[in-house]
Amino acid sequence: MHALLKKINETFPDRINISFVDDISIIAEGKDTEEVAELLEEAGSQLVHLGKEHHISFDEEKTEAALFTRKRKQLQKMRDLQIRLPNFTCKFQKEATRYLGFWLDSKLSFREHFHIRYQKAEKVLRSIAPMAKQNSLPLSLVRKIQVATVQSIALYGSEIWWEGQKYYQEKIQKLLNK
Repeated sequence: MHALLKKINETFPDRINISFVDDISIIAEGKDTEEVAELLEEAGSQLVHLGKEHHISFDEEKTEAALFTRKRKQLQKMRDLQIRLPNFTCKFQKEATRYLGFWLDSKLSFREHFHIRYQKAEKVLRSIAPMAKQNSLPLSLVRKIQVATVQSIALYGSEIWWEGQKYYQEKIQKLLNK
C-alpha cells in the first residue's frame, strides 16, 4: 500500500493524499466544481490502475466524493457531476460524509457532526441509569461514568469544530447536568 500511495504522490504533487490504515483520501483544489471533478477523476483512475498492478482492489460501494465550498452555485453544479473511474462512477455526496469519525458536510459547518455525536451521547446517557440501578452503583461513581463516557462522545473532535457556539455549549451543558 505504501508503494502505491508514494507513486500517487509523485504522479500528482498538486493533490494531497491522506491515508489512514485502509482509508485513502485524495484532495484536490480548483476554481470550480468541474475542475475539481477532473482532477479527482484523473488521480482516482490512476490510483485504481496502480492498485491493480499491486494486487489491491478498492470497494466501489465505499467510494465517495465530497465537495467543500460555501458557494451555492458550486454546490448546485455538484449535484449533476460524477467522477468516472475504471469500472464505476462516483457521485458527489449531497449529505455529510463520514471520515475517521467525523461527519463532514459540504460547508464544513460540522452541524451534522455535532447532531450525530449529541444523539450518541444521549443514547449512552440513557443506558447508564439502568446499569447503575442493576449493579447498585453509588451516585459518585455513576457521575464519573457519565462524565467519562457522555462527555467524550459529545465532544469528539471539538478541537476542530468548536468556535464558542453558545447553542452547542448550552445543549452539552444540559446533557451533562441530567
